[in-house]
Amino acid sequence: MWKCSALILGVAALVASWGCTPPTPPSAPTTKEEVHDHPDIGPHGGPLAEWGAHDYILEFTVNPESREAVVYILDGKAAAPKPISSKTVLLGLRESPAVAVTLEAKPSEGDPAGSSSRFIGKHQAFAEKKAFAGTLSCELDGKKYSGFFK
Repeated sequence: MWKCSALILGVAALVASWGCTPPTPPSAPTTKEEVHDHPDIGPHGGPLAEWGAHDYILEFTVNPESREAVVYILDGKAAAPKPISSKTVLLGLRESPAVAVTLEAKPSEGDPAGSSSRFIGKHQAFAEKKAFAGTLSCELDGKKYSGFFK
């Protein structure tokens, strides 16, 4: 029995000398920003970007036939519209060359006067049916927001 224990300890020491350590499980989220409590795809089928600590979730969609991108501003769970007072949202696409499009407010039915939960812009880049990646940014009430989608 003693020889078996010595062999096990010897192998363990050898493995430790190689720098191998057992994997540690990931820690539980500790801040609001680390908690991902919304789906990965929005209610209109598009990818999502986050502004702030889930202050806003933005959904990016494209209609190739009309060459339009539509961005929906949603609440922190990506479940309901969350209108903002901005007249524009800036879209930067990771293309070669890069594409920047200013999306204009086009309020959805039910949005309060002077705010919008929908922003639309046209560009030839949207004519192709493909996966897009980029950033959506805006300044609201003196605070700058920017979020990435893909």
